[in-house]
Amino acid sequence: MSQFPTRTRRRLAALAVTGAAGLCALPAAADAATPFGSPLTEDPSGGNNANVTQCGSPPLPVPCTRVLTALNSGPATFPVTAPMNGVITKFRIKSGTPDLVTFRTARLSQITGQSALGIAAGTGPSVTLAGTGQIEEYPARVAVQAGDHVALDAISTNAQFGSNGSTKQYQFVPPLISGQGPRGSTDNEDEELLVQAVLEPDADGDGFGDETQDGCPGNGSATGACPVPDTTKPVISRLRLRQSLFVLGTRVTYTLSEDARVTFRVQKCARPVGKRCALWRTLKGRIVRDGKAGRNRLRLRARIGGRELAEGRYRLVARAVDPAGNKSARKRKRFRIVD
Repeated sequence: MSQFPTRTRRRLAALAVTGAAGLCALPAAADAATPFGSPLTEDPSGGNNANVTQCGSPPLPVPCTRVLTALNSGPATFPVTAPMNGVITKFRIKSGTPDLVTFRTARLSQITGQSALGIAAGTGPSVTLAGTGQIEEYPARVAVQAGDHVALDAISTNAQFGSNGSTKQYQFVPPLISGQGPRGSTDNEDEELLVQAVLEPDADGDGFGDETQDGCPGNGSATGACPVPDTTKPVISRLRLRQSLFVLGTRVTYTLSEDARVTFRVQKCARPVGKRCALWRTLKGRIVRDGKAGRNRLRLRARIGGRELAEGRYRLVARAVDPAGNKSARKRKRFRIVD
């Protein structure tokens, strides 16, 4: 058996594959980080042709959203769209010019060879590229749904591989904006957009990728380290009755080590033996109070469960339960009812 745990073995395997085949590697297993979009196997070839690098033909001096829909080449199984729901933790890009771009995701419908309806699905970081023609990587945190496309907003971009053939991207002028309804594409191009997203699962739906961003993947309310379970029992101390001998009632005070719900029950001595009691019987009914850490008090009346307490010996039994379900030891205090 391997000396490494399952999670570590998956990461070591992913590193080995990347080293051997670079970004051309096949996607990782469904429960690990998965790249989609462009495999980035091509080099930017937009050149200085403004009809290619800018938006529209003839080019427009305004930004547009480019949405990748198909590849020029690369692994046949490389996913162009998000293969599952999750969170994008990185965007990667290849560009030969230092353009200002905004990464995003888009959803398309009514796709034909020439046009499509599109809406903005998520917005990533805006960056100025180094533009060296090498792969650049930028951190992100963008929730996606299966089928979402990678996209890019820019006035001009060299991050594409020019080739003649079928449609590989749609353009939207002006850019797609989150919250707006679907609208039709304004142009299409046969260049592959050289943009890739790295997708991680998000099992607890907290908007953080389980592999690198979420320190507690099974807990939707925690994104750092998993919280340590509360196993400390609450403590009731200084349980006192202002009067231990009364007719109508008395005041009870007690101290809690932490916030807790306290349940009080009353027991009656059913078999007194001198000053002692050989048998206590719990009466029907109870008193429940939400107590705070520190000193608390309540009014104890000479009745419980809707019935008056007859003359005799009794004891008050208190037990606290904190929000984590930890129960305190029972605390008892005797009292007497007299006519």
